[in-house]
Amino acid sequence: MDHKIHQVRRQAADLHAGHKMSEASGSHDRHAGHSVAMFRDKFWLSFALTIPVIFWSTDVQHWLGYRAPSFPGSNLIAPILGTVVFIYGGLVFIRGAWSELADHKPGMMTLISLAITVAFGTSLAATFGLFEIEVWWELASLITIMILGHWLEMRATSRHCRTCKRCGG
Repeated sequence: MDHKIHQVRRQAADLHAGHKMSEASGSHDRHAGHSVAMFRDKFWLSFALTIPVIFWSTDVQHWLGYRAPSFPGSNLIAPILGTVVFIYGGLVFIRGAWSELADHKPGMMTLISLAITVAFGTSLAATFGLFEIEVWWELASLITIMILGHWLEMRATSRHCRTCKRCGG
């Protein structure tokens, strides 16, 4: 029994050694200024806005064989709500990418930012008739899923740190 307890403590210490190493390397804390509640709220609002973007997507309508209600301005639902999701939910990833690039350490935030920026630019260009492809629904879905992942990661990390004596959390 004692051996198992020591093994669990050693594994926890190894996890914390990684935290200390990243702090010692001088990189910014990628969660600085973020909270679990902030990402929870961002997820639920982005999710709520993503549903109508998906519903009014011509691709999704074609695949599922339905027609969304049409009314004056209904063609602007996806561009407007997609832009709100991009700004509200996506800016946290863009800021994270700037931080990663400033540290000369591109990572996941840079990759996500590149994807959402290209999807936003493509969708915006399509809205103005420059492309025939519209990916507003993909943009909103991607951002919402990435926010969900970040929220779950932060929630798991905060739970770990609250129960760990070594973290001091």
